[in-house]
Amino acid sequence: MRPLAIVSREIRLEALARLVTGDVGLVVALVRGAAPGAAIAAFLLVNGVLGAIWAWRGQGRLRALAPVAPRADDEAELETPDATKRRVIKGIVPAFVAVVVLALVYPGAGAVIAGVPAGIGAGDLHLLGWLRRLERDREECFLRETPQSAFSGVRRPVYTRPISEVTAAT
Repeated sequence: MRPLAIVSREIRLEALARLVTGDVGLVVALVRGAAPGAAIAAFLLVNGVLGAIWAWRGQGRLRALAPVAPRADDEAELETPDATKRRVIKGIVPAFVAVVVLALVYPGAGAVIAGVPAGIGAGDLHLLGWLRRLERDREECFLRETPQSAFSGVRRPVYTRPISEVTAAT
């Protein structure tokens, strides 16, 4: 079995990375000459629409599996916080570069595109709230296997362990 990542930590870091990516893209677009009113309005529109969609439907597999997740094997290793940070940062770099380059080359379009990761990050924060409430109610921490590739995120199994065990291990 692959090491297990703490899902709430992973989602929190991904949300922050996406929000930063979107905000940096908007700032770059504004500095490069995008019309401030139009750029900010477009950014907020895309951010709001995608944030609402992601909050409503995002991570559907996690929402379906978490309430019925089995207990993780006692021998399973937990991913360290630093390893989770490295993995999340490494995963967001291509999107960050793409948003910044687009904002540099096409400031108007860059502001719109910057709203995409920011909206998904906002939706992730909503998902994080739902997950933390579920963890509190069940007194369990949700875990997922660390991904084998950048495209295996949604297919990863979900497990639980009592919060006290996870806190003691990290």
